[in-house]
Amino acid sequence: MRLDAILRITAKFVLPFILVFGLYVQIHADFGPGGGFQAVVIVAAAVFLNAIIFGLEQTMRIVPPLVVEIMVPLGDLLFSGVGVAAMMTGSK
Repeated sequence: MRLDAILRITAKFVLPFILVFGLYVQIHADFGPGGGFQAVVIVAAAVFLNAIIFGLEQTMRIVPPLVVEIMVPLGDLLFSGVGVAAMMTGSK
């Protein structure tokens, strides 16, 4: 991938816009379609694009494995906690 200058330059230009769009989807979830799941999918797509274009080593410097190991169970607990809280309060 070292010789693919066009891909690298394009990815460096596009990746910040993808991340900002993921943040936009997360923030404006109440006012339009989208929400937490869609925002995380968009951000994950940006991380995958970075890994494909620049290599796994650089991506692991940006998002260390420890962060992933903490965020995955934390997300599951948060998702489950919201469901249990809704059941306890009688909400739908």
